[in-house]
Amino acid sequence: MCGQIGSDQPPAYPAYEVVVIGGGHAGCEAALASARLGRRTALVEMDQAAIADLPCNPAIGGPGKGHLVREIDAMGGAIGELADQAAMQVRLLNTGKGPAVQALRLLVDKDRYQRLMAAKLAAQPLLTVVVGEAASLALAGGRVGGVRLRDGRVLSAGAVVLSAGVYLRSNISVGGEQRREGPRGRRASEDLAGDLLGAGVELGRFKTGTSPRVAINTVDLAALREEPGLTGVSGFSHWADRVSAGARRSVSAVCWATYTNDQTHQVIRDNLHLSPLFGGHIQGTGPRHCPSIEDKVVRFPDRARHPVFLERESRDGRELYVLGMSTSLPAEIQLAMLHTLPGMTQAVVTRPGYAIEYDFVLPGQLYPTLELKKLPGLFVAGQIAGTSGYEEAAALGLVAGTNAARAAAGQPGVVWRREHSYIGVLIDDVTTRGVSEPYRVMTARAEHRLHLRAGNADLRLSPWAGELGLISAEQAAMVAGRRKRLFLVKRDLRSAKVTPGATTCAILTASGSAPLRAPSTAWSLLKRPEVRYTTLRSIVPGLPDLSAMDRAEVEADAKYGGYIRQQERMVREQGRQGSKRLPSDLDYGGLAGLSQVARRHLAQVRPLTIGQASRVEGVTTSDIAVILGFLRGRARTDSEPG
Repeated sequence: MCGQIGSDQPPAYPAYEVVVIGGGHAGCEAALASARLGRRTALVEMDQAAIADLPCNPAIGGPGKGHLVREIDAMGGAIGELADQAAMQVRLLNTGKGPAVQALRLLVDKDRYQRLMAAKLAAQPLLTVVVGEAASLALAGGRVGGVRLRDGRVLSAGAVVLSAGVYLRSNISVGGEQRREGPRGRRASEDLAGDLLGAGVELGRFKTGTSPRVAINTVDLAALREEPGLTGVSGFSHWADRVSAGARRSVSAVCWATYTNDQTHQVIRDNLHLSPLFGGHIQGTGPRHCPSIEDKVVRFPDRARHPVFLERESRDGRELYVLGMSTSLPAEIQLAMLHTLPGMTQAVVTRPGYAIEYDFVLPGQLYPTLELKKLPGLFVAGQIAGTSGYEEAAALGLVAGTNAARAAAGQPGVVWRREHSYIGVLIDDVTTRGVSEPYRVMTARAEHRLHLRAGNADLRLSPWAGELGLISAEQAAMVAGRRKRLFLVKRDLRSAKVTPGATTCAILTASGSAPLRAPSTAWSLLKRPEVRYTTLRSIVPGLPDLSAMDRAEVEADAKYGGYIRQQERMVREQGRQGSKRLPSDLDYGGLAGLSQVARRHLAQVRPLTIGQASRVEGVTTSDIAVILGFLRGRARTDSEPG
């Protein structure tokens, strides 16, 4: 039997194995992953128009975020494939840096993306979209075993994924106006927050915001600088046509750039007293790396200008998203502010920007599987777990859906490790270190970023995804084929001899490299920064033509191979020490030698391994030495004859 928290009322049917609450990016990926693993899955969403909504900017990807999308795709997720199909523009960022930090950013047609996701959900076997509002959680045998809807229906399940986004007791602010609602006027979720608090779950309060939208026909686009995209560029998906379908259908122009100026900043300074952010009306902490425009003006008073980008929200739509102008100033002040920008003196605001506050679950209360420690059977994903962004939400949804499906089948959870994926970095950071602002993934957060390149996401993760059942046998075979192809090419490059000669020297000189003075191998030549695989094909007969992604992978291994293998050795060494399990009943308060800070934080986080414990906020190497000493002593005691 199953009852509401604090109640013993029985459920109604139908019964599912997994129920997912919320149809945002986290919820969609969670539901798809659960169903792919063979579980009868319900995705509960009160408004079908909100499924896979992109309430902020119309872009997917970027540094760190693009890496996440590639990893999600490598494990069978949907966001990369659909972003490719909905792309209006493709850009490759950080091209002046090494391959570890280069990343795709796609401007997508929001409407098309939502239609594609709705169709994918409808086509997924074992997955049902249930239209309704989740009012409360239900308990079954001390576990969360279902969801009670507002209309009285109860959907029972073996596990539940809560992906409520920013709707948990959400409050929108525009100037002095405050509304208890979520994006696009949708109802805030009040009761679920009460359920969590009643179960002893600690909640925090975060704030985020969005920019105004303007009518495209009221902007003088000729006065702005057009930002061109790339064509013929590989997209996110490992499985579809490697050239983004959206890139081939790109519209003539989708993005323009401009800057704020002294007039803009003066309008903001004159009206700071009307900003809820500076008037004390907003208590939640906002993302430091994505501040509002009024926050930028206050924090950086010496900057004469800030970049602003106007991005189409859809191919056929009439709105532009004003990226870089997130604000909660009154609507009339937003209009005055925009009118100071070049090309926008006649701009009409179709939707003002706003700030939104919402509750989130302090993620230190989650296991690395994303299951809540105090509510077994309940998994948490998305912004409700303290993160920000479509990509972070989708990554957490994939993990929560996978582990909820395994829990419903009585299988142990699986953990994404930080040395193997950016998904692991994200989860390990938020569950062990906690969050003081909405968490955003960044390449700088990954100690092993040379290894965690976007171009090898499938090589790193798809074999494991195949073992878990998240991708098909055909997809697993594609990755195995790529691995073999790359192995053979690198073997041939290492064995191919190159001797000095007029032709070779001319080709090398033309590529900006020094002439060859002594016999060498093709592999040694490829280690040179200026030499590309395409250059070698002019020197070494018989080298196969490779895709851009395969060429980049071969070149990265040649040019950075020594560093990468050094990093891999470090990963293995850390893995041997860091994978040591910690007893679930370990009394940190009774461990002599631990600092008070370490005792408090370790008792709260309850890390599963030494590696996790070493990354808990406030834990020092001395504290880890104390714990290791205790474990060695306990092992000796256990091994002594009774």
